[in-house]
Amino acid sequence: MKELTICAEDSSQRSDKYLRRLLPQAAGGFLYKMLRKKNITLNDGKASGDERLKEGDVVRVWFSDETFAKLSARKEAPQEYEALKDFPVRLEVLFEDRDRIFLNKPAGILSQKAKTLDVSLNEHLRAYLIQHEGLSFESYRDFRPSVMNRLDFGTSGVVAAAKTRSGARLLSEWIRSHQLKKEYLCLVRGHFQSEGLKISYLFKDETCNQVTLFREPQEGAARIETVFSCVKAYERCSLVAAELITGKSHQIRAQLSGEGHPILLDAKYGREEDDRALRKTLSYSGQLLHAWHMRLPDGGEVFAGLPRAFGQAKAFLEKREDEWQHGRRGGFGAPR
Repeated sequence: MKELTICAEDSSQRSDKYLRRLLPQAAGGFLYKMLRKKNITLNDGKASGDERLKEGDVVRVWFSDETFAKLSARKEAPQEYEALKDFPVRLEVLFEDRDRIFLNKPAGILSQKAKTLDVSLNEHLRAYLIQHEGLSFESYRDFRPSVMNRLDFGTSGVVAAAKTRSGARLLSEWIRSHQLKKEYLCLVRGHFQSEGLKISYLFKDETCNQVTLFREPQEGAARIETVFSCVKAYERCSLVAAELITGKSHQIRAQLSGEGHPILLDAKYGREEDDRALRKTLSYSGQLLHAWHMRLPDGGEVFAGLPRAFGQAKAFLEKREDEWQHGRRGGFGAPR
């Protein structure tokens, strides 16, 4: 019997699609027959094949090791593994043990592939484990190490990843049960005074990958909760801490924009006309939002230092403020 825990990379897809990827040598009719006979189960129950998988779901395949190996044989696996041996790794490891590894994701890189030809943090992770920790082809074929919690392309900071199947199972359970606590720091426009718990209702338009917030419950909108606090207010911006109570796509970015304090360099929810000069100066590949702290239910904590761009952005804004005060008006206009 093989037990597989669904990670973030495999979530949101239909279970039959997942099984076809898991067992590429098995015919579709055979897979549905195995589902009907409960030789393949989902969370210890019967599955039909049309369920949408979620992080932490458990798929059990009641085949012999020989049958599973035959049906799961992937033609592309050897090529992938060989390519990763020479992949140029760029990875900042914050902490790791036998089953888990915590990384500092830079802005401007995907947590996981969106398309086949994408290069994501997963490729850097797998190459690192192959090149520096001796991950064997047999282990790679059986379980591909993977990022378990995603950050937006332009968001930096702590990401948890699984090195083994047992690590994936543990991290998935922590994420599913909201035991993995994440805290963010961001630079926002203006003097931030909207402290405390903020509750909104978020609807995501998948076609444009953008969210809309509502103050009252709406059909199809998810309730979101974030606790905000001002760490320090500067002349033109504020350093704000955000602790996620719920974890939805673009949650912090949209809520801060709705409060009138958009995150600096946020192309979706910010003020492009105000960010233009700053973006040109920094050449930064994202918004100034950083997952700086992760608290684990076993008592562990992982920290990731702020990117240099935070200090550079503050200095740039202060310089522009000083220039305006002395009559040398810059590209940001009058202070607001």
